[in-house]
Amino acid sequence: MKYKILILMIIPVMLLFSSCALYNKEYISESDYVSPIQIRSDENRIIVRNFNELRIAVQSIIDRYDESEENIIAFDSVYDGDPGTDIAAACKQAKTENAFCAYCVEDITYDIYKVVTYYEATITVHFAETLKNDIIKLTYSGELRKYISEAIENRLRQLVLLVDYSNYNEDDIEGMVSDFYVKNPLSAPREPNVSVGVYSGAGKQKLYEINFDYGLTQEELDLRTVKTSAFVFPGIETDEMTDLEKAVYACAYLIKNTEYSSARSDNTAYSALIECKANSQGLSMAMIALCSRLDLDCRLVYGQKNWQNHYWNIIKIDDRFYHLDVETCINEGIEEGFLLNDESMWVTYRWDMSGYPQCSELADYSEEMFSPYLHVKEAAVPDGPDTAAGS
Repeated sequence: MKYKILILMIIPVMLLFSSCALYNKEYISESDYVSPIQIRSDENRIIVRNFNELRIAVQSIIDRYDESEENIIAFDSVYDGDPGTDIAAACKQAKTENAFCAYCVEDITYDIYKVVTYYEATITVHFAETLKNDIIKLTYSGELRKYISEAIENRLRQLVLLVDYSNYNEDDIEGMVSDFYVKNPLSAPREPNVSVGVYSGAGKQKLYEINFDYGLTQEELDLRTVKTSAFVFPGIETDEMTDLEKAVYACAYLIKNTEYSSARSDNTAYSALIECKANSQGLSMAMIALCSRLDLDCRLVYGQKNWQNHYWNIIKIDDRFYHLDVETCINEGIEEGFLLNDESMWVTYRWDMSGYPQCSELADYSEEMFSPYLHVKEAAVPDGPDTAAGS
């Protein structure tokens, strides 16, 4: 009868997956831990008969994430290995072959001793503070962009993602953050500086700890978020506008309401639309934000103007692409920066032409088209002191 009981106890062990049991749901469960391994009701012990069962038993102890509980592994009298050697190997594997464990387990200690005809080991797992973080479990890396974009839109300070199959490295994650922000420049008051920790497990499993630094206190970040969220185009109906008229409207709005600034800190859509001052990068980011609300395809271009680093836009009008430099429109006149082709730009501008759409035509427009919009006043934003102004 005892033999049959032991068999029933071992079968669930053999069926248990080696990855952390915390991740059966998308988020770490807050419910009480229920062991996937059969444990004797009269003695808090896990009985193992080979190294594979031992490895899974150690993992199940980690999955409980309870440092206070006494965890005992009993080596059956027919155990087919050396308990002392195997317990050391199992603890090492638990820390190095699972991305979650590499992230949250600081140390695993054990005491092993003989009890008449068999051995027992007492296991203690020491967890890092990182275990308190919410960890999102993904199967494939294709979902990474979604969670990164939501983190930026919600102004999160940290995001932790465990992915079963991923080839992305630190630079790839940083690129996803930058790419989303550039395409959605009002998603946050400024582009966050990002630090990424990558923890690897067996195969292609990876855990990413992504930290976002906006360079602002929480109070400043909240205030800027309120102002950004409240920004709207003032009182002009755009539904019946052509693409060209929408581009004119957006550019005219910035010409009228934004002062050019050479300050490096004035490099955001927030600077241009809320503080009403911006450098070439800030003006270009603001143009992307305005065009997004007008359903126009507008992209950021980084290159040089007169051999100095410079930003401008490429915008799509009626299935054709054109260069648009709002800073030049403000400082040198509309005809010098609005809807130009590659040939006319190449006189004073330089950029990686392979990285952007070809702009082969000049647009047919007149400066009189701007007149109805140049009287448009800046959009209203909530009252209140901007504690972060000028930063």
